[in-house]
Amino acid sequence: PDLVYTNDDNAQKYVATYYVDRDIPFVFSGVNADPRTYGFVGSKNITGVLEQEHFVETIHLLREIVPGVRKVAVIVDDDPTWGGVIDRMKQRLPADLPDIRVTHWDVIRTFREYQEKIKRYQTEVDALGLLGVHTFKDDKGRNVPWQEVLKWTTENSSLPDFSFWKDRVFYGTLCVVYVSGYQQGLTA
Repeated sequence: PDLVYTNDDNAQKYVATYYVDRDIPFVFSGVNADPRTYGFVGSKNITGVLEQEHFVETIHLLREIVPGVRKVAVIVDDDPTWGGVIDRMKQRLPADLPDIRVTHWDVIRTFREYQEKIKRYQTEVDALGLLGVHTFKDDKGRNVPWQEVLKWTTENSSLPDFSFWKDRVFYGTLCVVYVSGYQQGLTA
C-alpha cells in the first residue's frame, strides 16, 4: 500500500511497531499511550495524533447534571493504554479541577472485583469515571463484554458516571464529552 492508517493503541502495538523506520508511511490516530511506547518518536515514517480525552469538559458537564460532585473513583481495566489517559488526567486535576479529588485510581482485572468495588463506592464517592471496562474476566476466565459491564452498572449503581467515548451513553453511562473519531481521522 501507499500508506497504512492505524487507529487505537492495539493497532500500534500489534502492527505499526513492526514497521518503525521502514519505507512504508504510517499514520496513527486514537492513541492514548505516549508515542515513545511504540518507538514512534523520531521515526522517519510514522506520524499521527494522540486521542486527547476531554476530561475537564466532561467533569464540568457532570457537575451541571449533578451539582456537588467532589469525590470521584476512576476505574480502568488492565489494558496498558490507560496509563497515558491517567497521566493526563492527573496532570490536569490540580490546575483545572482543584476542587475535584480522585480518591481511587483502580486497575481492575475481574468482573467480580469490579462489582465489589462499585457496590463499595456507593457510600465513598460522588461519581464514577468508567474508562477501561473492556478486559474484565468472569469467574471462568472469559471476557465480559463491556456492554454487559455498563448494563450491570446501570442496574446496580446509583452514582452518576462518566467516560470519554460516546458509545458508552447508549449502554447507560450518564455523560461524556467525547473524542470525535471523525476529528481524529481528519487531524491525523
